[in-house]
Amino acid sequence: NIDRAAAPPSRTFTPFSAENAWSTPNGMFGSTSPGARVGETSSSRAQVDAFVQDDTLGGTNVLWHLNLLRFAGTEGKQSYDKYAKAMGGKSGVLSQFGARSTLAADCYRSLMGDFDFDQAVIAEYPCRDSFMSMGACSEYLEVAPFRHRGLEATYIVSCLPAFVDTRPMRGA
Repeated sequence: NIDRAAAPPSRTFTPFSAENAWSTPNGMFGSTSPGARVGETSSSRAQVDAFVQDDTLGGTNVLWHLNLLRFAGTEGKQSYDKYAKAMGGKSGVLSQFGARSTLAADCYRSLMGDFDFDQAVIAEYPCRDSFMSMGACSEYLEVAPFRHRGLEATYIVSCLPAFVDTRPMRGA
């Protein structure tokens, strides 16, 4: 729920920079994780370098990631669900790094653009190093192959949250 803060992290964060981000095994970057497809289910080196060098995303800024997911059919969705189960909950990988999912929603035909997605997820991280440390931990590396097998394609868009209206929506 958006109105509840994430649990405090139980793990420490590695300070990442351009010097160590690409060389550290990470289930989100490059081809470290079995099944990873650079540019489709994991980030390229240029994307990682740009991410760690962007000062607006660094420091203690809370970071949201909009995850737009296209599953690789029914079997892909089942594989991704195994990954999601390991990530969520009070003892899940996300919680260990002080992160949480703030939204998960099924998607329908795109209103604009030529690409349709099956699901959208917004994950909140206390900082960039939380996200990167999570992707490098052994528990994440263990479940990342389910993510890679499950996705045909994904986009992860980094966002800095700014709330315009925090009042709950009223029913119609």
